Amino acid sequence: MRTPPRFSEWILYHLLEKEEREFIIGDLREIYGQVFYSSGNLKAKIWYWGQIKRSIRPFLFNLIYWRICMFTNYLKLAMRHMRRHWGYSLINILGLAIGMACCILIFLWVQHELSYDRFHEKADDLYLITVSGEQGTWTSSPWALVPTLKNDFPEILKGSWYAVTPLLARYENKSFFENAALVGNEFLDMFTFPFVKGNPEYAFENLNSVVLTERAAARYFGSEDPIGKVIQFENQIDLAVTGVIENIPSNSHMEFDLVVLAIPFIGEPRTRTWSRDVSSYVLLPSQADPVEVENKISETIIKYDRRTNIKLYVGLFPVKKIYLYSFYGTDPVVYVYVFSAIAVIILLIACINFMNLTTARSSIRINEIGIRKVCGGDRKDLIKQFLGESMSLALIALIVAVVLVYFLLPGFNSLAAKQLEFNILNNGTLLAGLVLLAVFVGLVAGSYPALYFSSFQPDRVLKNTLQTGSRRNGLRGTLIVTQFTASILLIIATATIYKQIQYIRSKDLGFSKDQILVVRAARQQLRTNYNIVKERLLANPDVLHVSAASSIPLSIGNNN
Repeated sequence: MRTPPRFSEWILYHLLEKEEREFIIGDLREIYGQVFYSSGNLKAKIWYWGQIKRSIRPFLFNLIYWRICMFTNYLKLAMRHMRRHWGYSLINILGLAIGMACCILIFLWVQHELSYDRFHEKADDLYLITVSGEQGTWTSSPWALVPTLKNDFPEILKGSWYAVTPLLARYENKSFFENAALVGNEFLDMFTFPFVKGNPEYAFENLNSVVLTERAAARYFGSEDPIGKVIQFENQIDLAVTGVIENIPSNSHMEFDLVVLAIPFIGEPRTRTWSRDVSSYVLLPSQADPVEVENKISETIIKYDRRTNIKLYVGLFPVKKIYLYSFYGTDPVVYVYVFSAIAVIILLIACINFMNLTTARSSIRINEIGIRKVCGGDRKDLIKQFLGESMSLALIALIVAVVLVYFLLPGFNSLAAKQLEFNILNNGTLLAGLVLLAVFVGLVAGSYPALYFSSFQPDRVLKNTLQTGSRRNGLRGTLIVTQFTASILLIIATATIYKQIQYIRSKDLGFSKDQILVVRAARQQLRTNYNIVKERLLANPDVLHVSAASSIPLSIGNNN
């Protein structure tokens, strides 16, 4: 007898209910053979695929309808169980919620740390120029290096200097010292700092231009339109405002109040010198291999700088790695990994606590499990039921955790010195992470209880002859030991770090620093007229003593 193609029969096999498969497929085989011998192979196949098409609709209906019915049933049972044993459920939910809240806070911190400098549209192709020699590697490079690289190597698409220095800025009767970024004219083409006002293409068309951040613009002009207004710098250089950019985000290694071209302040001759006192950045083509480009440009300083016999080599360092990777010693990214591991450990402690509490109260559910098995429920259905209950508890715990995070975030920001935001609706990564977190916690926390309960034999359950074996007790004991070990390690680490911080804060430095105010004399005028400044300060009755130093006492600025 001719039989249907294996593939089509396999599809039909999975579309039919388990109880109907054998006799329906057998009947269809007989009919398929009759059609084959009476009408041919093609019509037999068309007829059989028609039977498959007819089976799809009831299959989908049964799949969706009965799944919804079973889910509703599981949800009702979970809610009923929580109401009857509200104290136990509250402990379980709070345990999961606190673990999830800690995990979310650490996730926010890790996400912020990993996002540094990635908001630039060309971040993948931006590189900081480094200079290496026998004594180490430096991020300061010669002024002449960027123009030389652009001239000699077509792989260097754009380049710019970057040096932050305090500049005295004055507009009408308002004057402030601003952290000004001295840059090249391609800086705003390379880095993405969104413009609120003005056009980035023409912002530095003229040398006498300045681009303000929103915060700096508000200091001078309030709600007025600053475009075209003239600000005087250093009491001698007038620059017209050509643009306003958004405030520099907290996940940027660059920090400044305004951007100006370097040449009006340092002079054009200095840009041809080979003294290393500026940071430089370059933009490469997307298809360029940075290692090959680095090999090509490495001896540029040796080629052009004839002042010394010291061999200095030019290197490239990705902008995306500036914050979390170091040229010296341990990379800071290690701490991100450590905190991520701590988040996972805390979450696992909460899940193990859920497992232990659930399995410890197995006697409450034992009769229910026996009756379900006697009535035809198989182990797979029981596993689904208990996983559904744990997922429901995990979802409720997630809601509680989100509320906790909203209350704890200000304190956490103060502790971590960050400005983290918990905006679920505007952060797709965070929302997806929360959903995955609830699913992960529900599956992990409910896996052992589901397997444990579903393994009970119905006859032993109903006869009260069920005994828990040493293997199960051994697994529970292992979970408890793991939970307490991880908790104790975290407590010891926290106490140690706390004592170290307290030691740093309370250590006697040999002088009282509480009433000492440090004023950085960034301007040359302040340093050369120190005696006059000192006399005027001492004229204030609230000032007892005045002194000066090249650096703050006890600060480590260099090896001298």
